[in-house]
Amino acid sequence: MPLDPLADLRERMRKLERMFHTNPLERASITYGRLRIIGGQLLVDAGGNVTIVGTLSVEGTSQITGTVEITGPLTSTGTVNLNGPTNIAGNLDVTGTTHLGGPTTIDGNTAIEGNVTVQNGGRIDVGGVTLDSSYATPRVNLGGAQIESATGTAITFTAGTSIFYLTGGTLRIPGMTTGGTHHVTCDLAGNLGSAERIGDT
Repeated sequence: MPLDPLADLRERMRKLERMFHTNPLERASITYGRLRIIGGQLLVDAGGNVTIVGTLSVEGTSQITGTVEITGPLTSTGTVNLNGPTNIAGNLDVTGTTHLGGPTTIDGNTAIEGNVTVQNGGRIDVGGVTLDSSYATPRVNLGGAQIESATGTAITFTAGTSIFYLTGGTLRIPGMTTGGTHHVTCDLAGNLGSAERIGDT
């Protein structure tokens, strides 16, 4: 029985119409080949997701304007520049050299187990007390502050072989005998001068 030419033509038209409305990549699968886009754009919108189970390798520049969440380890062997605010809520371990070029504010408790060196004219300000390294010989400027002994009853000052200490409201200079007459000079501004002993026996 011969085929109906019109029926065959209508079937071909239906197949052609179906091809016009079919999305060939809707359920596409690439097993061993690859998908190459040259000069075009891969766009995922309308709430779509991109899931990568294997490895993602990017050789060019990457720009991310949204939120990025990383739940696994992150390793960077190159330079990392953070130009905006950075919040670290967890622990931070730094084992290499750290350089802070701008102002730094520490609001919590700070424990330092190693040495702290202030150099090149830097200083440490604690209230009205200043430890200044800008002079040829570093100075401690009390600025009207007081020195108190947290333990014991005396505060001892040493400079080379000279030693004197404050105890019970009295300035004592070791090495002076009980005999003889002792003099301590003081200028009009109340600055203590030299101490000497006269007539020691």
